Order: sequence, then structure tokens, then C-alpha cells
Amino acid sequence: MTSVYATNQLPKPIEHRVEVEGFLSKPLLAETKITVDPPRPRVYGSATIIGYSNEQCVQYFKRISGTTRPIGYAGNAQSQGNEPKIGAGALWKGVGHIGVVVGIDGNMLTVEDANWFYGKITRHYLPVSSFRGFIYE
Repeated sequence: MTSVYATNQLPKPIEHRVEVEGFLSKPLLAETKITVDPPRPRVYGSATIIGYSNEQCVQYFKRISGTTRPIGYAGNAQSQGNEPKIGAGALWKGVGHIGVVVGIDGNMLTVEDANWFYGKITRHYLPVSSFRGFIYE
């Protein structure tokens, strides 16, 4: 018969006693350190979930940027240029999606958007070439 007995008084060392076939071994001491990292955003591919919203991407862009210009569906939106600027709307290539440029690092952009994943606000770090154009107002 094998039995293991342990005290549950963390973070003090835990004393384990193991009995094997009627033989009681010497106490085995183990110290357990528990560290708790601060919560981190969940990351999926190039998108990091940073919040929650029930808005569509265009609604989110207009609210965050303050744009009042009618845009309609992001897939049909006309870009106003190819130069990224902070606060501009970034129109994705190949999909009907728009986000807000919140950071520029050389040829890389940090873009935040809603509804990349249903009900989520996400942050992307992507090259400028990922976008077909930008909306400035």
C-alpha cells in the first residue's frame, strides 16, 4: 500500500511522507514558489485582443477617430491616400475591414479595430503593405 501525506501550508515548505510496503521513509521537504504574472492580452496570430465591443469595424473607427464622413461597408470604402497617419482609417487588402492607425514604426503599423473577432477589440502590428489605403477625415 502506498500513501502520500502532505501539509497544505503554502508558501512554507511542504512536508511529504511516503509509505511503501510498511516502510516509512524520512520526511521529504519541498519548497514551492508561486509567482503570478500580471494578466496579459490574449494573442491570436497577428491580432491581440485588448477589449470588447459589439460595434462593427466602421462604427468603431468612426467613434475612435471622430470621423463623421459616410463610409458604408469597409470593403467598398474609397481610400484618400496611401500614407499612414496616426488616427487615419486603415483599409485592409483583400477583406472588407477598417481599423484606426495608433502607431507607426517605420514600415510597420499598429492598428486597432473592432470585430476582427466577433465582439472583440483587437490590436494588430502589420506592415503598411497589408493595407490598400487610408482614410484621413
